[in-house]
Amino acid sequence: MIDCYVNVYNGNDECRIPLTDSGAYEVKENDKLVFHLIISEQELLTLGEPVMVIGDIPTTFLRNENSPQGECHFVSCEPSYSHSSRYFFNFFGESEVTIYFGKAEGKTLTFKFNILARKENAKLAEEMLGFISDNVDDTVAICFSRSKTGGGFNNEEEHKFSKYDAVIYAVNYLSQSLPAFVNDKKTHWKQKVILSQNGQPTGPDSVYWALTNLDRLSPSTADNYNIYFNNRGYHFDEQPKEVLIDDTNVYENIIINSFLYNADNFLYALKKHYSELACEDVGYSDTEYVRFDHTMSKYAKIALKMRIKEIEENHELVKKLIYSFKKIMPSKISPNILPKITSFVAKKGHYREAFRLINIANLSSARLC
Repeated sequence: MIDCYVNVYNGNDECRIPLTDSGAYEVKENDKLVFHLIISEQELLTLGEPVMVIGDIPTTFLRNENSPQGECHFVSCEPSYSHSSRYFFNFFGESEVTIYFGKAEGKTLTFKFNILARKENAKLAEEMLGFISDNVDDTVAICFSRSKTGGGFNNEEEHKFSKYDAVIYAVNYLSQSLPAFVNDKKTHWKQKVILSQNGQPTGPDSVYWALTNLDRLSPSTADNYNIYFNNRGYHFDEQPKEVLIDDTNVYENIIINSFLYNADNFLYALKKHYSELACEDVGYSDTEYVRFDHTMSKYAKIALKMRIKEIEENHELVKKLIYSFKKIMPSKISPNILPKITSFVAKKGHYREAFRLINIANLSSARLC
């Protein structure tokens, strides 16, 4: 059992709004909000501690130690009398509140809020947006001319996330197209030697097997022999014979399985890299001036941890796909192989799109493995 609601305070007015997952609600920008979460003790043990993110800013939940037996009550950290509980003050438009749980990566509760701005703020926002739109180049130059630091990632980080996005596009397509690969995969016929009581070693591979396994022969009567050698009859309990099987160890399937292998290594390395960054401690200097990255380090780490969580979820998806494709169309792995459009790929839409996305991922600047 999970129950969520928010108490809304505005002057002397107070109301309670029950919250449902994926629901949409309307509040004023100067409303004071106190969020409540009620969860059973059993579900709390399973899901872990809740964390609320308002927009992109994490907010602490406080646990009520006087919760009824069998339940755990959580409340947002800012009380109704605090100005800090005006979470959407000077906001305008749609925002989102998401509740995450510490142990359940896939379990989230999401609520959308449409924020109504005061008339003077709405007018000011319109003027600001109009000015920025008309002077976008000057705005960028003013913002970053003295810092010498752009507004985005540095080149290395940008390439990594560009690679990441390209890899995930390809991974998601392979996940969605799994049924297509089950029903229509590239194979070719291959001879295989099997043992059978009705086998006949007539082909070169089965004859070779018989010649290299003479220790399995046993003397036989004229009625039971199945091998005649040096004018004497012998008996094999099981004889080899050659059959044709569908072999999936072909170029087209090697490309896909090798991509998933490389994606697995890439996501593991990416998670490790950003986990190390998230653990770095950036302290303040002793001077009266504080660098911008010192101020932002706390919030950057929070955002980075959310990104790491996303990488972990996609890494699990890749592992599941590796297992599925290994069963559907097993093949060898060639990490450095490059995708090329063969006649078969050109005719099959699911292979053609997969090769296109894999090629985009391979062409991104960061290495895939």
